[in-house]
Amino acid sequence: MSKPLLLGEPIQRRKPTVIIGGSVLIVALAVVIPVAILRSIAATGQVGSEPENGTVSTAASVGSSTLASGGQFVQFGPGVAGAGQARTLPIGWVDTQDQALLDSTNGYNSLELDITPEVVQGTDGYYFANSFYFTKDPDPAGGGYAGFQTNGNNGTTNIGHMAIFSIWNSTSGTAEPGGWGVPFSGEGSGYSVRLAYNWVAGRTYRLRMYLDTAGPVGGNSVWAASLTDMTSGVVTRIGRINAPTAWGKPYGPVSFHERYSGSIASCAAINHSQVLFSNSTANQGAIKGGDFNHYVIANTNDCPGLTWLQDVTDGYRSGVGTTKTTP
Repeated sequence: MSKPLLLGEPIQRRKPTVIIGGSVLIVALAVVIPVAILRSIAATGQVGSEPENGTVSTAASVGSSTLASGGQFVQFGPGVAGAGQARTLPIGWVDTQDQALLDSTNGYNSLELDITPEVVQGTDGYYFANSFYFTKDPDPAGGGYAGFQTNGNNGTTNIGHMAIFSIWNSTSGTAEPGGWGVPFSGEGSGYSVRLAYNWVAGRTYRLRMYLDTAGPVGGNSVWAASLTDMTSGVVTRIGRINAPTAWGKPYGPVSFHERYSGSIASCAAINHSQVLFSNSTANQGAIKGGDFNHYVIANTNDCPGLTWLQDVTDGYRSGVGTTKTTP
């Protein structure tokens, strides 16, 4: 759901737009998601998408899904190019919504998800995250997201392993000591807090996005995100972001796994990443989620099988690369 990103570009959650012959195509839905996540760029007759930096990719095609739903997906290609073809960065991603947490009337005070990066090879840029919508957000494609990356950017430079929390249309927040507060703009605007975070492959991290301080009517509430290392028990707050109280509360979490940077020399040069998402809950575990629906899966034309899914008890496993490893 994002264009190929250049090394050093800030990585934000993606808002996809697919345009074919002047009309917008909703991408790959096994079910209709509760709010529109797609935005139109212009009636160009091209297929493309853009992240928050506003740069549009047109190197894409639409194909048939390998999902049971038989839906469609966007392929970024030609990826690893042959003679005379333009090269683009091979990217794979899977977006999965928890259909058990769709209370768009009341929302939730917090959303939680266990993220276990099981295999992370090489220095490719990978992103493991969860996102949400606000119940009363005037922007139907707004909301927020949080997670951690292999090669994060603090707003000016790449820093390696990093945690990130962002809310669209917000204008302020509070970074943690040693962290960064970064406004972003382009395709949508908002505020992001980022923190160097030395996560370790093989460990489980409990991601929590939650109401830190309820604000007055007409004012702002403060939302926060944290990661708990389930091996050490250490809780690390990523940062806090202000959002109008009138926007309501989060709901409809969508988890995602994305490769956003790395070699384009060949399919074999794409380093493998595998992550387990599990134990999805709301309100500090009081409400059980876990009804996962995979509504977008993408690949490159020249690297078939780049992305894959495996449903497991209480979660799902997502892979980008050519080797599936079951722990």
